[in-house]
Amino acid sequence: MARWPKLITRFRDALKAFREGISSYSVDPDDYLYRKLGSKTDHDLTPIEHEKHQKIAKYLYDTNPVCKRMVNMQAEYVVGEGWKVQSEDKELEDLLLKFWHNPVHDLDRNLIEFVKELAIFGEQCYRMFVNQYNGACEIGYIDPTLIASVKLAENPLLVDTVFIRTPGSTEPMPLEGVKTSQLPAMSKEGSPLEVVSGDTFFFKINGLLTATRGRSDYITIFDLADLYDQFIFSRADRSIIGNNVVHDITVENGSPTDCDEWAKKFSNIYPNRAVAHNEKIKYEIKNPNLRAEDASFDDRTICNYILGSWGFPEHFYGSGGSTNRATAMEMHEPVVRKLKTRQLMVKAMLHRQLDFVIYQARAAGYYKGKGAEYEIVFPEVSYKDMQRSGLTMMYLAQSLAIAVENQWITQMSAAEIYAKVASGFGPDIPPNPDAAQDFDQINKEKLEDKEGPDDGQDQDKQEKAVSEVIRLRQR
Repeated sequence: MARWPKLITRFRDALKAFREGISSYSVDPDDYLYRKLGSKTDHDLTPIEHEKHQKIAKYLYDTNPVCKRMVNMQAEYVVGEGWKVQSEDKELEDLLLKFWHNPVHDLDRNLIEFVKELAIFGEQCYRMFVNQYNGACEIGYIDPTLIASVKLAENPLLVDTVFIRTPGSTEPMPLEGVKTSQLPAMSKEGSPLEVVSGDTFFFKINGLLTATRGRSDYITIFDLADLYDQFIFSRADRSIIGNNVVHDITVENGSPTDCDEWAKKFSNIYPNRAVAHNEKIKYEIKNPNLRAEDASFDDRTICNYILGSWGFPEHFYGSGGSTNRATAMEMHEPVVRKLKTRQLMVKAMLHRQLDFVIYQARAAGYYKGKGAEYEIVFPEVSYKDMQRSGLTMMYLAQSLAIAVENQWITQMSAAEIYAKVASGFGPDIPPNPDAAQDFDQINKEKLEDKEGPDDGQDQDKQEKAVSEVIRLRQR
């Protein structure tokens, strides 16, 4: 028994030496309890689960009408009539338009497909191919199902490396993520010099900031979509069975052989065909009574559950239900917010790619402009009732006219308020300061004319009236 204390002492010494050895390679002795920023976290699905979830999402888009309609409708509203890029710098605008209309990736044609697949797979990966002579860029699209893994930088907001599966190789191909860093040196214009490294963009949605992969918009409705499919097909099968009929033939005092012969005769009866028999044969047509209840309530409940997870009301899928024009108008605001949020995501993705294009053109000496200001113009997601809008503007104009007439506000303030409200129905409308100033001057002159010249006559009349009152009181 004496050897046990010695073994315990040796184990404690070994554990202490192990801890001291770890602490010699780290700042704190408990560093091994923490993870490095950018390493894989529990916020990600396992590789097998992620691959399976992408396959299910693609299957739902191909087979489920509700899921397909939701993705297509979202992309149609986000892209709308088309996006465009513009800049006050003509040289810069020509550079960006040349990239935008590149026949390889042609954003006018493919942008809506990129938006669809972003919703289906939850992530997008683009590799930029750069012409080393003039800096021209082309987008190479990488199928999200070929992404093996993603490694984040120490800052989890940045992508360090994207690993891509390649045919015929067991090892994935690493692609360096695009990163921008500023050098201590300054440019001739006095701005910090920037260096862009890497050539691959990776974008994700529906994932936490520290997650390495994105997730499909479908991920919350996998089971519901499958349940809805089963419900629809089972109701269809039940309807088919309910529409079938059975020929019930009663043969009075007939033997089994007689019954079989009569069954053969009536088995080939077609619609509108005459049937003849004597009084000993009783012929009836019967259909199964399945006591099927009204399934519209269940159908609406499941479908609305799916639509609700996407933020769409039921009339967006063509089901009016109890919706009328008034309730439909009140339901559109959350939908507009959702679609605008997705527009901002796509806009941020395009901004990063266009910034990369500008940098490469400058590095190759193709673009020598100083500015880098440009604007991505996309259609506004909103529904406007022009009749209601017209009444609103009419009442606003009347209210502002009364306020100006009573000198509560100036004409310029009224013009600014009217222009700001009018801008909500379309492009920005600046107020006209010249017209407002002219109107204020005209009102001022009218007021002076109405009051007349101040020649002191009113003051003399007032003094005479006061003197007369005093004289009468003294009497």
